[in-house]
Amino acid sequence: MLLFVLLGCALYCANEQWFIYDIDDYAFSTITTGVANADGTTSMSHERPVDSLTDAVTSQAACYKFYNGRFLIHGMVQWLCGTQPAWVVLLLNTLAWGLLIASMALLCCRGMRLTWTRMLISLSALWLLMPGATYMFMGSVTGAADYLWSGAMTLLFLCAFYRCESPATGVRVLVSVMLTLLALVAGAMQESFSIGVSAGLVAYAIVRKLHMPARQWAMIVAYLLGTALIVFAPANFVRADMMGHSLHPEALMAVAKYPVFDLMVLAMVVAWFVNRQVVKDVISGNLVIAVALVVNLLFAMCVAFTGPWQLTSVALCSMVLLLQVLYRLFINSRWFLVTLAVPLMAGTVWIASVQYRYRSHMWNIQREMFSQALTSGDGLVSLHKAFDFNRAYESSWLAPVYRQYTRNFARALINDDQECGNSMMSKFLTNCANPALVKALLPATPQRIERFLNSSSMRVDGIKAVRCEDYIIVRGNMIERSPAVEPCQEYAFNGLNYYVYIASELAL
Repeated sequence: MLLFVLLGCALYCANEQWFIYDIDDYAFSTITTGVANADGTTSMSHERPVDSLTDAVTSQAACYKFYNGRFLIHGMVQWLCGTQPAWVVLLLNTLAWGLLIASMALLCCRGMRLTWTRMLISLSALWLLMPGATYMFMGSVTGAADYLWSGAMTLLFLCAFYRCESPATGVRVLVSVMLTLLALVAGAMQESFSIGVSAGLVAYAIVRKLHMPARQWAMIVAYLLGTALIVFAPANFVRADMMGHSLHPEALMAVAKYPVFDLMVLAMVVAWFVNRQVVKDVISGNLVIAVALVVNLLFAMCVAFTGPWQLTSVALCSMVLLLQVLYRLFINSRWFLVTLAVPLMAGTVWIASVQYRYRSHMWNIQREMFSQALTSGDGLVSLHKAFDFNRAYESSWLAPVYRQYTRNFARALINDDQECGNSMMSKFLTNCANPALVKALLPATPQRIERFLNSSSMRVDGIKAVRCEDYIIVRGNMIERSPAVEPCQEYAFNGLNYYVYIASELAL
């Protein structure tokens, strides 16, 4: 197993060296404090840099009340973003990825021999079939911590939990204490994982008629306690009131786009007609995982869906069920597994090389954005030229590969959050010394200006325009005012001129 884990870590490390900081990483590099407003509400303020682990803990104490209940994992993120160099983040993420690979392989091969073919299939399936989740595994510092670390710890906990099914003799007290602490930490990391797993543990205890070894009881209680600490954080109720309460059927549409989920459903249906006992064995043997999949999907649909990253736990559970069905259907067919494993591994290496080139270019763009921010005298950052080369990627025959298997940083790098987060990026780059370093992040390409104008338009002095948080885009003619306001950028696209003005200089 060690050889394949090292192979997976090498592929991951090569790509993850180009990780991209996002708006959450900017925010977590500063100490978060709650500020009382005149109307009785509380808003979050970021005024000082995180300089130590103590600062991170202090900041998360405020976040636990007003922003987010992930005290444990976000405390680590703040410590990393505020005090540690990039290589520390790379090392921790690579170790978490290796743990995820090993835990996934062990869970998928429960009751079967862990062969090299099954290891290769497990590694390839993680890399190829989970694009929606994988871009979180190789995304920003915050994204990787929230989903890669939580996924790895959850699968490790499940491996340990299932190993404790039979009463053990001669087990040291220290081992039991460590397993209990593992359960507590795993439960307290990420609610989109722990809520479903907690429900699965309760279902497991009921099916077993509460007849379980003491170690499993301790792990269940500890995991439920960790889940309660994160779910019942005061911040969750504050955010729920702010965001409102509504159903999110789009979560079902999002999970339907996951190849791993679709293949899992297909495999279950086919196996039901071929050998029903296989389906029954997989469900009964993985009751915790099956219940977690359903409950976490319902949680996203009914409570807290903000994007496909919320379905990472659903995708991982689908992966375990899919591979277990596959391995049990072809448990005695070595040549089938060999025939499947070799091309899958070749595809994994190929896709990883595609990702490497793409992500390195996006990393260079981020470096240019930071460089412009630090050297620009007027506080304007425009990545028009930097993004020109990306058109070749989008028009090439490999475009579907990029869209499916990479996080499209060309679109995500300059998104609405970033455009509204100039102050946070300024504090990140200057260690809070100059929160006004960046005045505006201007659209990257003329195409993006066109997309802005076509999606949400308004009129300024009779000229079609769109207003963003920090700038205004006008199409057609320059705005003439007294005193005249000159555009900070001018683009020509499709025979029309586009003028970008700083919103603070042009009152509407």
